[in-house]
Amino acid sequence: MQGLIPDIYRLLQKYSLMPTLVTYLESGVFPGKMAWKRTIKNSVRMTNRQRRTEIANKITCLDDSKLFEADRPLTAIVISKTSPSLSV
Repeated sequence: MQGLIPDIYRLLQKYSLMPTLVTYLESGVFPGKMAWKRTIKNSVRMTNRQRRTEIANKITCLDDSKLFEADRPLTAIVISKTSPSLSV
């Protein structure tokens, strides 16, 4: 399905906001605009942090060794940013 409402539902599910919305619908009490924006911002931040953590945990030493196979030399700053497991 395509359209605005299905897109909204996909985003609510992606960022784990469906339970929050259901609670608001059941109680009939909705937060103010700023409170809702804060809820969304926090949920998006947490979801993105979890995704970054999962990606970082998948990096292996074999992946890290590919950093040194590049044609150009890498500085310590670039290495530490792209592969924290190699940072001192």
